[in-house]
Amino acid sequence: MQNNYQSDQNQNWRREKRRSIRLNLTNEVSERLKSGHPWVYQKGIIGYEKRELSAGQQVDLYDPSGKFVARGLYDPESPIAVRTFTRSYQENMDLSFCLASLKRSYALRQRCLDLEKNTAFRLVNGENDHLPGLVIDIYGDFAVLLLYTSALRPFRKIFCQALKELFPNLRGVVEKSVVLRSAQPPTAVRGGVSTGTLALQDEPGGKVVWGEKPDEELVVLENGIKFYVNVKQGQKTGLYLDHRDNRLIMQKYCSQQKVLNCFSYTGAFSLYAALGGAKQTVSLDLSRQANDWAAKNFSLNGLNSKEHKFITGDVFEYLRILFKQNQQYDLIILDPPPYATSKKNVFHFMAIKQYF
Repeated sequence: MQNNYQSDQNQNWRREKRRSIRLNLTNEVSERLKSGHPWVYQKGIIGYEKRELSAGQQVDLYDPSGKFVARGLYDPESPIAVRTFTRSYQENMDLSFCLASLKRSYALRQRCLDLEKNTAFRLVNGENDHLPGLVIDIYGDFAVLLLYTSALRPFRKIFCQALKELFPNLRGVVEKSVVLRSAQPPTAVRGGVSTGTLALQDEPGGKVVWGEKPDEELVVLENGIKFYVNVKQGQKTGLYLDHRDNRLIMQKYCSQQKVLNCFSYTGAFSLYAALGGAKQTVSLDLSRQANDWAAKNFSLNGLNSKEHKFITGDVFEYLRILFKQNQQYDLIILDPPPYATSKKNVFHFMAIKQYF
């Protein structure tokens, strides 16, 4: 039955191949794609304003001479109209393609990581793994899909099927989305960052799209360190896995140091510092819930959370108080939300005010 299901699904997507729509590109955009860039903006498509295509429509891109350049998926909700996934006319966004892509990504992680000490890791990192707009993080027996484009929404079942085949013990898949929305000039908030006329914004929470609902206190390992993770309600996919190596590098400088971790979230940098021999860590975040979570992570690793501080408050106000009182730390970690995400708004008043 399983093989018949997979066969039927692949046949459905083979039929979808015949529905690929041709789009003609400007010469400048064509050359950019040929050099390796995976995106096509609206203005790069000739006659874009006349197109009314649905999200996830497979499109074939051609240069002005009529030569095939790449194949991608269409997104009517984003200024990035097409994200390409192959330069082959023979490949389609189907189960076999997705499974092959995930296997390639997993093989790379197996070479680079000790997966016994890292049960939480990033399996797919968007463009870097030739799957633009898609992030897949693994947390033990659960996977989290983070979609940065509406073009990928029609393919969720295929991603789930590919993950189930790659990880036979997988218990569930959670989907979270980050979308582009209209916005006023830069407004910086945790989880949503203005880009001028558009804003990247996390949609609240996550939903189980296959299998079991993960525990709210799922325990995972990163470099052998234990963490509680809430993959449904936590920021991004739960643990900011892209900082794994940064945390390990930082730990080397913490022995016998007094460490201040600003915008600490659930205290991952603080925990690494404490386990690296810091004589004291101070975790500072605006969220009381995040600080409570950080304290639990300390206890989970056998550390006495009472020997370290967890302060709920505004980082900028706290730093001003430290300055006035001439208090100093040996090492300060600053990982703020991005107040300016493009050259156009770097010098906007609010961005400057927040950074300085």
